[in-house]
Amino acid sequence: MVLNRISDWLAQDMKCEETVEVEWLPTTVFGTHSCFVILFRRLCLDVRVDADEVRVTQTSENGEFKSVKFESDFELEYFLKKHMSIQLRKR
Repeated sequence: MVLNRISDWLAQDMKCEETVEVEWLPTTVFGTHSCFVILFRRLCLDVRVDADEVRVTQTSENGEFKSVKFESDFELEYFLKKHMSIQLRKR
């Protein structure tokens, strides 16, 4: 799963001792989607998974809104690595 690969990448490749927090949001019994929030340093991403589609929504500190759709877990993984790398450089 993408979240496991991201955690491994942070710990092994980036030598980062910090962890990614994932908070799952409640769903209905017969719901066809799942939602969770990814937190890493100052990065906060809302993630919604619907069948074969993943959508990530982000609101920046200056109020800028961004929503991106992914059709594969590799696309999502690349996106997460890019944004987490930015956070790591901000020390």
